[in-house]
Amino acid sequence: MKKYSQEILKDISDIDGIILKGRSPSCGIKDVKVYSGMEKSPVIGKSMGLFAAEMEKHFPYLPIEEEGRLTNLIIREHFFTKLYAIFNFKKMAQNKSIKKLADYHAKNKYLYFAYNQTLKNKLGSIVANHEKLETNIVLDNYFKEMVKLFSNLPSKKNYINAYQHIFGYFSKFASKEEKVFILQLMEKYRDGKIDKSAIASILKV
Repeated sequence: MKKYSQEILKDISDIDGIILKGRSPSCGIKDVKVYSGMEKSPVIGKSMGLFAAEMEKHFPYLPIEEEGRLTNLIIREHFFTKLYAIFNFKKMAQNKSIKKLADYHAKNKYLYFAYNQTLKNKLGSIVANHEKLETNIVLDNYFKEMVKLFSNLPSKKNYINAYQHIFGYFSKFASKEEKVFILQLMEKYRDGKIDKSAIASILKV
């Protein structure tokens, strides 16, 4: 299976994400049973399927998920957020332009804020390019750090902080009732009563 996987992967290059068959001995990404022997042997642990492991090794920067896990809204949203971030970055990077990279960063900075504020700042420093590195190196460094940023799910606390920062830009133009309404939405999101999309639709982000 390992050799077969490597042969298959030789012909795969330009992809932005991976969805594998759930609960498959070869494609499972988390809960594949590991047996101590070939016949009627006890389970000694759980691991990643052989094909899934080769996919992850070959494409360490790509989002990878099982189809079944994508029925979970939070996991699905995280998967597609990373997928589209990678897709849009690759499209932008074809221009080989620091200006385009700066525009891309500005467009996504609050998304980054919600995921990891430390890495968001590091990405900003890469864009600033104080060391005057070549554009290809800057783009490569940015991509590597961006992938790290999306390696973990964002917390509700971080999302609320990001929304509060966004709201701060125009809160002075909002009425008292509108301010209360937005803050109540954030509280409902914190308490798990609504999805964050309810806030995002109001803030137009």
